[in-house]
Amino acid sequence: MFWLVTDHVLFNNSWNFDFVAEAWDQEYLHLWPVCYSNSDIKIDLQDSCVQLWPRKLALYTQGYAIDFQKLNGKLKILNQPVGKYADMFDLFFISYHESNADENYQNLLKRFPHAKRINGIKGIQNAHRACAEQSTTEMFWTVDADTIIDQTWKFDYLPSRHDRNYIHLWYSRNPVNGLEYGYGSVKLWPKNEVLSYNGSWLDYTTSTGKIKIIEDVIATTMFNSSPFEAWKSAFRECNKLMYNINCNPLDINSQLRLNRWNNTTFSVENAEWCQHGCQDAAAWYQNNNTNLKLINDFDWLKQQFNMRYHSTLTA
Repeated sequence: MFWLVTDHVLFNNSWNFDFVAEAWDQEYLHLWPVCYSNSDIKIDLQDSCVQLWPRKLALYTQGYAIDFQKLNGKLKILNQPVGKYADMFDLFFISYHESNADENYQNLLKRFPHAKRINGIKGIQNAHRACAEQSTTEMFWTVDADTIIDQTWKFDYLPSRHDRNYIHLWYSRNPVNGLEYGYGSVKLWPKNEVLSYNGSWLDYTTSTGKIKIIEDVIATTMFNSSPFEAWKSAFRECNKLMYNINCNPLDINSQLRLNRWNNTTFSVENAEWCQHGCQDAAAWYQNNNTNLKLINDFDWLKQQFNMRYHSTLTA
């Protein structure tokens, strides 16, 4: 018999591969579970686990991708977990002139020193493509420049093999209006989907591929770090929410979220600039709802902000 171990397994200290199958069990493929950070301990027959193979069974099993279900009657599944899957995906911090980006990146590095920064690349799609091009793993994480990761989050989530063509998205909390949803979310991207996507989009994340939403709140989106960042964030998001409602008047979630953006009562830094962004979005959308992709041009947004408020800020 011989052992077969998948990549990125961190074994328990008590595990030492000293198991010896009884003589009558040596015709069975033995499987041990590995802990996933996002679920109960289990054996994922698609992803495999830690395996002890009978040599004869391996010789007569055809194909690289083994379907364990077809070996029914030849399996012996053990209950004791032998370890856990290690953090295996690259982590990128994406920034484009945000006022709090340097500080946020340094804070991220303190906990996750392997995080890489993608800085100053114009265009949301171009920045994410740069992440994919630099990624050495089949999926990669992205953290926006204004995002603060919760202390309990570890980037150790590992999707099962059949979920790795999905974009995974976690909820983030909004410090200005208290909403908790996908705005400013931490995301886990399938590298090949990002590299191959060349479509037209208003919201890059929802257009790039299939999405799995995990409703756990794992971060805070500190978009209110400056008057411009607060205004820009509200202007972009309110335009997207109005577009969603225009496409689907029954989209209750977008209606509720738009109402909260427009009627926040939180007394926090730059909350008034968030309100300006909401109000300007409502007026602009009425005359420009066929040209919404401009909201993804951050340089254009800066020009719009300066045109409206330069005199106010310099007074």
